[in-house]
Amino acid sequence: MKRQLKVLICVSILFPAVVTSTTAGAADTLKKTMELRLEGQQENRQTQHRVDQLSAKTTALQEEYRQVLDQIDGVRTRNAGLERLIASQRLKLESPDRQLENLGQIRMGLVPMMWRMVDVLEQFIARDLPFLAAERTDRIQRLKKMMDDPAISVPEKYRRVTEAYRIESEYGRAIEAYHQVLELDGQTLSVEILRIGRVGLYYVTSDSSRAGYWNSDGHRWHELDQAFIPNLVQGIRVARNQLPTDLMTLPIAVPVP
Repeated sequence: MKRQLKVLICVSILFPAVVTSTTAGAADTLKKTMELRLEGQQENRQTQHRVDQLSAKTTALQEEYRQVLDQIDGVRTRNAGLERLIASQRLKLESPDRQLENLGQIRMGLVPMMWRMVDVLEQFIARDLPFLAAERTDRIQRLKKMMDDPAISVPEKYRRVTEAYRIESEYGRAIEAYHQVLELDGQTLSVEILRIGRVGLYYVTSDSSRAGYWNSDGHRWHELDQAFIPNLVQGIRVARNQLPTDLMTLPIAVPVP
């Protein structure tokens, strides 16, 4: 009995050591497992971070690629528009030689035409009512001198000739009064001239004692009855903006057919 008890005691003494040894091994294994899991998680996080970076770079590259495509489309559209513009301009433009030839022909025809315009205007003034005779004659002389001046360009000559025509045209739409000295019947008279467009030309002396009108058929002044003098004085004041426009009764010389 005593021998058996000893054996049991020995066993009982060894068992805690076995248990203790087993528990320490398990703990060590668990620790290693945890460390492996932590390392795995760390690697997973790093991997995910790299994936996220690659995804962001991919998105940025796709956006940049799209912008480049848009720019290429814009350049193509502008180039197409420029090509159409160039093509249309080519159709409109002639060769330089052809342009110079046309310009030379225009100049050759324009200068004689302007000379004819000056001659016609001079003849018209000579046959027109004799108002502002000195001013209008001087304008014709200046035009002739200009036409002979090679330093003045053809466009400028044309502008001045047409300007003279414009001035003559405006005379027919205006009422005007001005002072003038007339030679009538051997007398020198200081008179006021009243011009109503190109319809009538009248004079009245400064002392309102005499009056007359221009007869285009006879190319001379005719006396007017003194009864018309108040109307002439009124017309002169209207032309000078001293009175408002009003009706006037004045004789008109009718050309004989």
